[in-house]
Amino acid sequence: MTLRMLVALVAVVVPVDVLAQCGSGFIGRVSVGLNLPSTDAVFTGTVTDVTEFSSARVITFEVERVWKGNVAAKAVVYRPTSFPPTERRGSGNAWLVFEVGKRYVVFANEPSLAERDDLEIGDAVGAWAIHFCGGGSLPIEFADFQGLDEGRSPR
Repeated sequence: MTLRMLVALVAVVVPVDVLAQCGSGFIGRVSVGLNLPSTDAVFTGTVTDVTEFSSARVITFEVERVWKGNVAAKAVVYRPTSFPPTERRGSGNAWLVFEVGKRYVVFANEPSLAERDDLEIGDAVGAWAIHFCGGGSLPIEFADFQGLDEGRSPR
């Protein structure tokens, strides 16, 4: 008798503070409605560009639907490239990678003056910021829209 078995053991070393801050992944579907009160903007969109700078990844979205915020048809979101030690605790997934051509639900905030400096946003109008961990943003296949209306078109 031949027994074929493949056992794989993978060890990933991740700083404990990142795990504590960000969680370790998506398990099941996430209710979009639960995160509405904690953000300035909630929208769905497809990533059209990702550019990395020293302080931030700049993710451009073609916006499909908006549930909260004054979001344009083209939204630009800034995300820190590393975990700022002084930043408040966030939610989401440290391993969330925004990929061109993929759809996401985005939970974003208007950047504070400090974030505008830290992320090198400057005076950019209509810019949004998300936490290093994604701020609750997630691939659309993990989103549960139950209890929400159909949203509205972007401005």
